[in-house]
Amino acid sequence: MAEPVVADGRPGADLRLGGRTPRTERVQRTARVWGEIWCVDDVGRTLRNELFQTRDKSSYKYTDWL
Repeated sequence: MAEPVVADGRPGADLRLGGRTPRTERVQRTARVWGEIWCVDDVGRTLRNELFQTRDKSSYKYTDWL
């Protein structure tokens, strides 16, 4: 079996992924931030709920980054 191709000398930066690694990193970062928004307690939960309940339902101003 052939040795994996390493990009930029970083282990695990396999070029065979065809550019999927940067996209995967972005998806994972977005998922973490989104998880932090939903998994809050106390005042954070109250603020989050108020923000989402009072926003214009046709506006994606606070979630466009997704």
